[in-house]
Amino acid sequence: MPGSFSQAAFFYQNHIAALKLLDALEFGSPIRSINLDNYEKGPHIDDIIVEGSSSTQYYQVKWSSDDNSPFTIYNLITPQPNESRALINDLVEGYLRIKGRASFEIILFSTKQASNQKRPSAGIDKGLSDFLRDVHQPLVDNPTLQLSDIPSHAKYINVINKIQQATTLTDNEFSSFLRSLRFVLGQAGKEEQKKLIDVRLDTLGIGRQSYEKLLVAAVEWSISGDEIRASDVVKRLGLADRFLDRIAQDFPVEEQYFVDNPTLFARLESAITTLDGGFILLEGPPGSGKSTYLTEFRQRYSAVRFAYYCFVPDEVALGNPRLEKETFLKSLCVGIRNSFPKIDFPEPYSDNYAQLLRLRGLQELQRHKADQGSHSFY
Repeated sequence: MPGSFSQAAFFYQNHIAALKLLDALEFGSPIRSINLDNYEKGPHIDDIIVEGSSSTQYYQVKWSSDDNSPFTIYNLITPQPNESRALINDLVEGYLRIKGRASFEIILFSTKQASNQKRPSAGIDKGLSDFLRDVHQPLVDNPTLQLSDIPSHAKYINVINKIQQATTLTDNEFSSFLRSLRFVLGQAGKEEQKKLIDVRLDTLGIGRQSYEKLLVAAVEWSISGDEIRASDVVKRLGLADRFLDRIAQDFPVEEQYFVDNPTLFARLESAITTLDGGFILLEGPPGSGKSTYLTEFRQRYSAVRFAYYCFVPDEVALGNPRLEKETFLKSLCVGIRNSFPKIDFPEPYSDNYAQLLRLRGLQELQRHKADQGSHSFY
């Protein structure tokens, strides 16, 4: 069943989950969905399940407020106090459930470090950190490498055999299991993880005031086991309406009164086709038809995807927000999204998209603020 138990002990885990939820909102993120504490999808490796476009990551998060003792080979393969079996066996059970998948990683994520402590009395003559460097990492780096072909195989044969005996896997299964493992150890504590969330919220233009909402959502999704998509995160954070453009950019032309100007349209099309950047200036006195011609041009030429009107006669707007750069950037983002409906654009960038799009000529737009009636921009 999805996790229905108390979340008090999973405060740290929920912070890591929150960061993954924010990863899903990144522009171009490969993340398709996230599950939290969904045991059916991966027993014992279900703390955070991140399904991407090319692979799936299964996170087992280990953190305790009163125990930061390092990981050793011995405590990985031996049941610890108050545990019925060893951690390696939990990871193996999860691996056996998902091994038929095309591409996946099982990630042991923890604040604990990897120790080089040995235990000769138990036949463990090498430390974990050396094992990860000399045996595990070469196996991960080279998908065709066999465990027996690793240069340091002979030196580590005792601990390799010890670990394999604890897993009860066959030779081929054991190599595949090790290759699927990722040890993400020595990670920042809960206070540092909170700071990371704050920074990410700022970077995405969401704001730190959404921290509590995000954590509460992570807890509730951990209990429900629901599949989470980027759109779900956007809704829970109250961002869905931020991609509504409050400034109208669609002004119909009264065709019965429109006077065609083929020369102007030909020159505009030629400029758009031949120029690789910069501005095209259509200049004329107020009321001469600049906005009307540009509107008609946009309707006739599908290559023009976005229009923005800096000045609209008779529009009543306190302070004229059309002339503010934030308004322009938001309208631009909405225009891009609406023009390319088949692309899954993440939505929370509407207010701070300048952090991601460096718009050439934005300073030029600001320079023209005072000249409300004499310019229209595409």
